[in-house]
Amino acid sequence: MRELKAHPGEYVVFSDVDLVVDRLPELRLWLEQYKQNDMTFMRDNFENDIHNIGFSLIHSNEQTIAFWEKVVKDIQESGDPDQDVVNRNFSTFHGKVGMFETPYVSQSTMFTHQMVRDQVPFYVIQMLCSNHALYEQNLYEKLASAIQFVDMSAVVHFIPEVVLDALNELARQKDLRLSLSMLEKIEVSKDKE
Repeated sequence: MRELKAHPGEYVVFSDVDLVVDRLPELRLWLEQYKQNDMTFMRDNFENDIHNIGFSLIHSNEQTIAFWEKVVKDIQESGDPDQDVVNRNFSTFHGKVGMFETPYVSQSTMFTHQMVRDQVPFYVIQMLCSNHALYEQNLYEKLASAIQFVDMSAVVHFIPEVVLDALNELARQKDLRLSLSMLEKIEVSKDKE
């Protein structure tokens, strides 16, 4: 809310922290086509029209500010998840709402292993997990997703060895691209020890 109110008339990007962003200069240009909408969201999945609020472009105007004020109030009163509340409240919004084109803005579960191997271009991918009770399991899943899209060799020393072993095993089981980039470097460095 604060950012929308602070930038009247402008378009503001909101995102979760579990995103991989590629080709940022091109992304900025690509987003221009969505400025015809008051709000644009990523698609939650291919099976329905649920909007995922993990990455959105919002035009700061009276309508969108009123919409988000209503959403915040509804969340506080109902305790429901934010994304559910947003989707439930679209019927009260009289502005234009759109969805970003996939695969350019997608979730990791929407990318097939073949698309990863073929290096299908993207701008934003949200790393999903199964929402296990264990924080560590969710982190492993998000890392396994991210490594498919980004060479993380520069930060590998921050990842505990038990996690690297689990990621190596996952790569072998699923024949993921990550086994060809970062994880081969990990195996080489572990062999030298």
